[in-house]
Amino acid sequence: MRARLWFPIPSVIVEFLNRLEVSISQISSRGIKHLVGLLVLGYERGIELTAEYLEAFLTLSRVGTDRLYGFRPRTFMEVLKGFS
Repeated sequence: MRARLWFPIPSVIVEFLNRLEVSISQISSRGIKHLVGLLVLGYERGIELTAEYLEAFLTLSRVGTDRLYGFRPRTFMEVLKGFS
C-alpha cells in the first residue's frame, strides 16, 4: 500500500546532510525521525536549531550492513538542558 504523501524536507536537514556528504536516501527512517524530533523539540522550546548545532551535537553512525546511517549524540552532549 502506498500513501503517496509528500512533505517538504526542512532546509536545516538538507544543509546538515550536505555537510556530512550523505543523501537523505542513505539515512535510516529512525535517523530521519531523530532529526525531525530534534527540530520539533527545539521549536517547542523556542530555539532555532542550525546545521552547525546538529553537526556539533550528532555523529553519523552506520546502521547494520545495508549502507544506511543513523545518528547518535556525541559524548557528553545534551540536546537541551535536562534532555539527553
